[in-house]
Amino acid sequence: MPEFRNFVQTLEERGKLVRLSKEVDPKFELGALIWKLEQQGKAVIFENVKGSDMPVVAGVMNGLDRYAELHGIDDIPHFTHRDHAKVMQHAIEHPIPPRELNTGPVKEVIQIGDDANLYDLPVPTFCEDDSGAFITAAIGISRHPDTSELNVGVYRALVVDERTLNINMSPTSNLRAIVQAAKERGETVPISLAIGNDPLMIMAAAGKPDSSTSEYAVAGALRKEALDVVRCETNDLLVPAHAEIVIEGEIDFQNECAQQFGEFAGQYGPGVNPNFRVTAITQRKEPLFHAIFGEQGREHFTLGFMSLYGLRDT
Repeated sequence: MPEFRNFVQTLEERGKLVRLSKEVDPKFELGALIWKLEQQGKAVIFENVKGSDMPVVAGVMNGLDRYAELHGIDDIPHFTHRDHAKVMQHAIEHPIPPRELNTGPVKEVIQIGDDANLYDLPVPTFCEDDSGAFITAAIGISRHPDTSELNVGVYRALVVDERTLNINMSPTSNLRAIVQAAKERGETVPISLAIGNDPLMIMAAAGKPDSSTSEYAVAGALRKEALDVVRCETNDLLVPAHAEIVIEGEIDFQNECAQQFGEFAGQYGPGVNPNFRVTAITQRKEPLFHAIFGEQGREHFTLGFMSLYGLRDT
């Protein structure tokens, strides 16, 4: 089963991941080290992040060779973006629906209400003019109020305070359409963010063709087996059972804020979005926090570029 931590272990066994035990500051220092190691093609585990007892993992999907390995391709040196697009298209045409479980590893620790504190997470600040600390490797799960269909996409989220996030919603994203539809109906929008996902799930979330196709089913096709999902504690959304961390909450239409973040195109991407009020955090007992360096970091750039070849419409 290609869980996030299993893939991290595989990278380490193959000499493609390094461990750093020295304490690092999540503000700028951690990002600078990710950048440096990514240029060497290395993933990294930061075992001692200032202010948190969670390790941070980065650089796990920082090149075409990682995508080829995940797809089970033997001829890795000749694997191209178009080859990836073909794999994605086949998965879209042969979906495998998810399998709902009663519980899973992501439910080992459950914190609800005031017990859920975002400041316990080692969320990095990457670039000088970023608005603050950003969760960058989460998949966001929401449900359209008109169709009840789940939408899964990759969305960055600014940490505003210990129980508030601000999720970026581009004008063309499905999440923006879902939030707007709910607002017009006078309804709130439950959203859950899953961190530390099967890399094939991240691929599916970043590169699907249209709103009628389930990203979970595409992930199942890429995995060649159904993705295990569990129901959230404070909403009815289904999230990956083997994720490392899940943040549950809902949109707060009464409050909004501006944010900007270094994009893979080499410029800052601004946005104004309603805030997200956290209602629960569930996680494994010893979770790994996946972070993707923004701007033109290799993992960020590769994910964005490969998404274009994966028929991206998140």
